[in-house]
Amino acid sequence: MKRRTLLQAAPALIYAPGLAFAQTPYPSKPIRYIVPVSAGGGSDMVGRTLTERWGSLLKQSFIVDNQGGGGGVIAAQTTARAAPDGYTLMQGYVATHGTSPATRKLPYDAIKDFTAIGMIGATPNVLVVNASLPVKRCANSSSM
Repeated sequence: MKRRTLLQAAPALIYAPGLAFAQTPYPSKPIRYIVPVSAGGGSDMVGRTLTERWGSLLKQSFIVDNQGGGGGVIAAQTTARAAPDGYTLMQGYVATHGTSPATRKLPYDAIKDFTAIGMIGATPNVLVVNASLPVKRCANSSSM
């Protein structure tokens, strides 16, 4: 290595270790967990159960922030605009990343503005009818 190169790099070598020690471990403050539906429903209960467990594991509190409305667009937009520091997470679902992007123009890009970091559950959809109808399965639906 040339002497000039070494002298030019010396300040970086002197300050770099201090920068590494100056970083705080993650998480060092509460984590905001956005749930794109109103409080009280199934998705909210999943979010609250998960954040309670994650909080215990990480020794840090999670703040559940219910932002219902707009088919999840309000919550997704808030998340997309949040600082990319790992302190804002969102519980995405079919509306925020499936049906809304497929059916209307959104203030966010469902692919480019987010990174999926894990699957936390699946919600089955069930077709139901009034019990008085003589229908017991989809094959009988012509008798409705």
